[in-house]
Amino acid sequence: MNKAQKFFRALANSTSESEGMTRSEFVTLQDKTHTAIGYSLLQEKNYLWAVEEFQRVRLEGLESNQALLGYGWAAIAQEKYADAIKPWQLLQKRSLLYPAAQEALLALPFAYEKLNAPGDALREYENAEQLLEKEMDLVRDMRATLTRGELLTLVGSKPVSPNELKALEEKNDPTTLTAVVTDDGQNWLKINSTSIIKTRSIYLRELFAGNEFQAGVLDLRDLLRLQKLIKSWQPKLIAYTELLEQKKALRQLQELHLTQQSFSQKETELLKERDALFARINAIKANDDYIAVADEAIRKSYAVVERSEATLQRMKVDGQDVSEYEGRLHMARGLLLWRAAQNFVAGLWKNESLLQQIDLSLAKIKTSRENVDQVAATGSDMQPMLLRIQQQQAQLQSQLTSIDLEITARSEHLRLQVDKRLENHEKRLNRYLAQSHLAIARLYDTALRTQAQ
Repeated sequence: MNKAQKFFRALANSTSESEGMTRSEFVTLQDKTHTAIGYSLLQEKNYLWAVEEFQRVRLEGLESNQALLGYGWAAIAQEKYADAIKPWQLLQKRSLLYPAAQEALLALPFAYEKLNAPGDALREYENAEQLLEKEMDLVRDMRATLTRGELLTLVGSKPVSPNELKALEEKNDPTTLTAVVTDDGQNWLKINSTSIIKTRSIYLRELFAGNEFQAGVLDLRDLLRLQKLIKSWQPKLIAYTELLEQKKALRQLQELHLTQQSFSQKETELLKERDALFARINAIKANDDYIAVADEAIRKSYAVVERSEATLQRMKVDGQDVSEYEGRLHMARGLLLWRAAQNFVAGLWKNESLLQQIDLSLAKIKTSRENVDQVAATGSDMQPMLLRIQQQQAQLQSQLTSIDLEITARSEHLRLQVDKRLENHEKRLNRYLAQSHLAIARLYDTALRTQAQ
């Protein structure tokens, strides 16, 4: 205890400049220090010194309630009952949000009893009874109001900016204490969206300031963000699906017509070319037409031979002797046919290969046209994308279901923490109320006994 007092007194004797704090922070810390020293002295039964420490606490500070309560009990311990009345009367006028004010409701009539003023004591007990019942109604109302849905709304509300938080801190109004939790060290969550939470937040200040509760709030906020993100993607995937369906329908109208028209025209041209080539090949085979598949030089030379034969025929008709020329021409024809015969198989193979190529091209056109028909009819090239979208939709729905369950569980856990804390306050108020009932009954009983005597 002495060591603690030593540290407290060192802090009480420091200055704001030496501690690097603002004036508001420094005086608040001084109030806490003097209050702590006062209660330590009260525990040591150094009542006179305890009163001196309590007197140094500012009446408008956050610690003034505890200081006034301690001042009164120090006076009672010295049997200076009249000295206890004034601070407790002042404390009694303050909000019953504060446990010290609640305790003062019963401490004040106790002091009157010590002064042998039963009438004043009875009046204060009855006043305490009314105030405690009213306060219990407020706590019950808060417990009923702060449902899981309300807590979710509170947690998911828009964060308070650092400037707004600074303004709240500078206001420093103890009657409207605001509990806040940090959000990633930058944003702030204000736990006072409803009037009940704002005006009665002191009941929950200790809970809200705890690391476990703040961590639970931040986790819940992350889940709510993720839930919002997934829900935002659901209509997008529906829109993408509709877009692909529209694109598939448009392709049926455009690509089918244009592509099929191009395939049909090319197929018609190739069919004509194939029929002509097929007839030519059959004719060559039937007539052993070596010259037809010979190279260009042989075909030109053979054409010259045929023209020469026609010329000889005209000369014979005119009565000219062309026997010498006929022999030479016959030899030239035979030589050309012999040369052409040497390459007949190769030349015929080239024509048949060309026919095969045409057939292959026709088969490819047919396959392509069938593929286009299938694509236009079913949109098969879009099916993988549509399937992926369906898979994503199912995955998102599964994730959303899991997140909803987790949000429900976590928010209910937070609600139970809050409700448990409020329940404890309600029990304390109920104990005070029961004590006031007993005190009133005791005073009435004493009065009746006095009258009977």
